[in-house]
Amino acid sequence: MPPRSAVIVIDFAMNYTCFLQDEVQSYHWAPPQVTIHPCYTYINLSEKVSAPTHTEAIIMISSDLQHDAAAVAKFMSLCSEHLKKCYPGITHMFQFSDCAASQYRCCTSFADISFSQEDLGLQVQRHYFESSHGKSPADGQGAVIKRAATIAVTRREAQIRSAEEFYQFCQEKLTDVGQGVYPSRQREYADAKRTFMFVKSEDINHNRPERQVKPVVGTMTIHCVKASGPPYKIQTRELSCVCDHCLHGVGDECINANTVGVWKNVQLTPKGILFYCDIFYCLMPVNNACKEHLLICS
Repeated sequence: MPPRSAVIVIDFAMNYTCFLQDEVQSYHWAPPQVTIHPCYTYINLSEKVSAPTHTEAIIMISSDLQHDAAAVAKFMSLCSEHLKKCYPGITHMFQFSDCAASQYRCCTSFADISFSQEDLGLQVQRHYFESSHGKSPADGQGAVIKRAATIAVTRREAQIRSAEEFYQFCQEKLTDVGQGVYPSRQREYADAKRTFMFVKSEDINHNRPERQVKPVVGTMTIHCVKASGPPYKIQTRELSCVCDHCLHGVGDECINANTVGVWKNVQLTPKGILFYCDIFYCLMPVNNACKEHLLICS
């Protein structure tokens, strides 16, 4: 891993459906659901290229059931705040996700990546796994906590009727990773960490006109995206590469350029007239009043 960097594997787990061991019929047909978004993180705090120095599972629990780019942006914001607080000195984040069009690989998520330095305070680069291409550590975390909750409810050891109660159960029972493994492996997991964060539905802003941009041509062929300078500017590549040049800046050029392609500069186009300055954003339809306003702003 590069110095002072974090590699984070993210994915939405299948929603947890609340149930009770002794439930009335009406509850059975309309049970609440809980959004689970695990972020399995590898951190290198050293000043040199090395293996990860820390690992931590950061799991977002939310009552919001819209699995969209806005939810991902909120989760990544909380995750980056936690990483910068617990592991000072991190400057880069490499995200690995699947290529779900409504969540990670779409025009809105590209706009969020272009704002990553302002929103997160980190240089972000996102890589996409191919569709249906196996499971990741994030999937495993989702399975572990849902199974633990199901067993606890079945044994009448807990009542989980909402996202808040699901979060409280995870906080009380699942933060200690070593407690749930075989005694022979507890030493192996002595330093493992699992952190839970609860996100209320109203904390996620789904109305973000400044992040509404026109689609990028060839979106489904892109497997690597990174921020490039000011907002609304990104670089894309057909395939990912982790050679010494791409990951650590060693050498003059990527040794796999013939296979993975070269970085392409992409200027994202907002849906409407957008004027950006240090004070505010203005997003308005094209008309004379808009032109006059932009002139005043400039």
